[in-house]
Amino acid sequence: MGGERASTGKLDMFFKEGHYWHGNEPGHQIPFLYTMAGRPDRTTEQVDRIIREEYGTGPGGLSGNEDAGQMSAWLVFSMMGFYPVCPATDKYYITTPAFDEIKINLPGGNYFLISTVSSKPGSRYIRAITKGGGVYPHWYITHEDIMKGSRFTFQLTDKPLN
Repeated sequence: MGGERASTGKLDMFFKEGHYWHGNEPGHQIPFLYTMAGRPDRTTEQVDRIIREEYGTGPGGLSGNEDAGQMSAWLVFSMMGFYPVCPATDKYYITTPAFDEIKINLPGGNYFLISTVSSKPGSRYIRAITKGGGVYPHWYITHEDIMKGSRFTFQLTDKPLN
């Protein structure tokens, strides 16, 4: 698509012109394409907006057909802070979790953990990621990371890095 900058520009236009409709489940990965194009801050912004605008607790709380749980699955994954953009790979692309801590219990008493540390109240952009205490250079988590019971910490800030 012409590189990261061109891809980001095309995604910006796609959203600005109103082409994204969250009720169309085959497009659920689109907000996470920003992360793949080097702009995880824009993924965070779009995911936050989609959750605010497309999910509610009253009638019409889902903007589309639930289709065997895909609308809810998108919400659960996104609020946990990672999403399987392409199920043919082992990668889950990262966004800012909606919670301070996410814990997935695994067989044998082990667990996978994501925790957040904020520089200020209301921080929503990821500044740095650590895995097991060491610097983690990727914007994705692998399925193996989850199944091994890895521990991730997302350090949040109130301003995007880009």
